[in-house]
Formats: sequence, structure tokens, C-alpha cells
Amino acid sequence: EKIYGVDESERNARLLRIKVLQATDLQRRDSFDGSGDPYIQILLQSRENQNQTIDTARTRTVSKTLNPLWNQ
Repeated sequence: EKIYGVDESERNARLLRIKVLQATDLQRRDSFDGSGDPYIQILLQSRENQNQTIDTARTRTVSKTLNPLWNQ
């Protein structure tokens, strides 16, 4: 598997797995019908420079709920 931000020849490389399961009782953000269309965005930042984003990942959007289930 690709390890973001680490050269493939790096012997001390580590793999970080993030599993997004669910959220409950989110705040309402949609002004039209009061429900949300939530998603989660994950930013992988450089250890040396936290203003530098190495990569991003995003869950799918779960429509019209304040209690989304992703299991991704």
C-alpha cells in the first residue's frame, strides 16, 4: 500500500489506518430543512511544517441526517 508522505524505500515507514464509523447528534447546519449532509475530511500534515498538507481524504456524504453512519 502507498504510505503518504514517505519514500517507498524508507525502512522505518509506518502505516496509519483511520476508520470512520459514525457520528451522533450533530448540530444542524442546513438552513433549509434542519437536517445535515455530513462528511468528514481528514488532513495529513507534515511533521516539520503543520501548515503543509501532504494529503487529504474525505468520507462520502450521508444525506439528510444528524446521525450519519459511514463505516469506512
